Amino acid sequence: MPSSTHTAVHYPQLFVHITSIAVALVRLRRDLVATTLPHLGFILNALFRSLISPRTQLGARQLSQITDMLPWCVSTNNLLGANEARAVARLLTTLQAKTVPRNFTSKDREKGVDDERKADSLMKAFSKHAGPVLGSYINILVNALISLSSDVRDALEPGLFALCESMGEHGRDALMVSMLDANGRTVMKSIWREYEKQRYAGEG
Repeated sequence: MPSSTHTAVHYPQLFVHITSIAVALVRLRRDLVATTLPHLGFILNALFRSLISPRTQLGARQLSQITDMLPWCVSTNNLLGANEARAVARLLTTLQAKTVPRNFTSKDREKGVDDERKADSLMKAFSKHAGPVLGSYINILVNALISLSSDVRDALEPGLFALCESMGEHGRDALMVSMLDANGRTVMKSIWREYEKQRYAGEG
């Protein structure tokens, strides 16, 4: 959550633990996550915001405006980087993983209940939330007061491609119309172009 106060101690491991918990829930308890997908979208937006850095030479008011977007556990003197961005990308790509929820208990087996569940992913279910999440990231990129290092952007790329796959062309077009300005649409086209390159390369 955004905070106007921040720890003086660097806690990057806390950020990674949060993403690891989310990954475990997506992989092992997809049945629970599927009923709370708006909350997952909210968490992803918060994780993106946690990776931002203020641009250099900002005035005190502008600097405060950006640092107040960061959660308390992120030190403004030692911001998050590529390692934490990779953790976010891992969470996003986990949406593509086909898993069987771990909610079949030993008591079910004792009762002779058959476990006939099929492996599936959250990709389709998350499709209507993927566009707003990607749109939030793009609006961060085009914010004149915010910087995202090239290392962070590169580390996030597999996760962005997972969002593109989830939303599809219809979601992309809706995002371009509803959430993005001219600069945002330019960024979206660039991301989609790179997504299609890697998708077609994987099919070759």
